[in-house]
Amino acid sequence: LSKDFESVHSQHAQIREKLEYNHRLSRKGYAGLEDQLEETMPGARQDKHGNIPDPKVVEKAKLIDELQKQVSEGKVRVYGSNDVLTMALGPEHPGRLRGVGAGISPRQYFNLPKPQR
Repeated sequence: LSKDFESVHSQHAQIREKLEYNHRLSRKGYAGLEDQLEETMPGARQDKHGNIPDPKVVEKAKLIDELQKQVSEGKVRVYGSNDVLTMALGPEHPGRLRGVGAGISPRQYFNLPKPQR
């Protein structure tokens, strides 16, 4: 191994030793975790046998699946805050967003500045 690599490695090893709260996401990081959650989130409302006991939730889950299918086929267009969840569940309370996390306003999420040339 090169001397440059060894020096960088030792610097990062020292930084790593100071960390108190280690993450456990391996190489996939938060982007991979987000992909994993997209796959597993439909199971959040299911019982241990894979059934959805609440008929209201079944209805909304079918509507979400249908809307996602229509979006992938190009029949329905999503833009900004008019996404699949908003179409299926109705508009969110003013000033809030679904599925983004706490502390993010609609203006911060949807009205990002355009990149400068």
